[in-house]
Amino acid sequence: MKFCRQFSVFVASVLAASAFCTDAIHTTPDLSTRKLQGEKKKSLGFGLGLSVSAFFPTSSKIKSAFQSSTISFGLSPTNIYFKDGMHTDFDLTVLTDSRSGSRYTVVLPSFGLLKSFGGSQQRSGVKPFVAARLGPAYYDYSILQGVNRTSERGWGLNANTEFGFFMNEKLRLSARYDWISASKGFRFDGLSLGATWQFVKF
Repeated sequence: MKFCRQFSVFVASVLAASAFCTDAIHTTPDLSTRKLQGEKKKSLGFGLGLSVSAFFPTSSKIKSAFQSSTISFGLSPTNIYFKDGMHTDFDLTVLTDSRSGSRYTVVLPSFGLLKSFGGSQQRSGVKPFVAARLGPAYYDYSILQGVNRTSERGWGLNANTEFGFFMNEKLRLSARYDWISASKGFRFDGLSLGATWQFVKF
């Protein structure tokens, strides 16, 4: 199945990125570091943030009906982890656009694993992370091509991989790619670049 093969490829890329980050960030701890390692590490998790993102679809049909990119603003759930290691992760992403009589909304809840790096002693600053997730995709679209209109509501599958940075316990910067199963010949795959400022944590 093509979708499963694509998912296997991006999981492999996530594992490779994980090994790269581990080698790149490893340092020798000093006395203050060893002291902090003996303390309880700080870990921030789920919260709500203000976000801005740019979505770049890869399908020629979507780019023709809409544009090569879509900028969006809003509130979004976000996770910030300052404790090193592997974390279970939940994400909710909504892709939407409307232009020239065509529209689409794709809702992507996904679950997976996130690994953060940077030294367990760090309680602030910059910490890189990498994540891989899998989940359902709900799409609702009506796309006009010439005089023909295609409309559909339904469910599919989504797989995504993400690489980014947690900054100053509040800001999250990331690049993410989504693979989404096709619907009536339309694919909503694409790259997202985003920034989220977390103002509430739970």
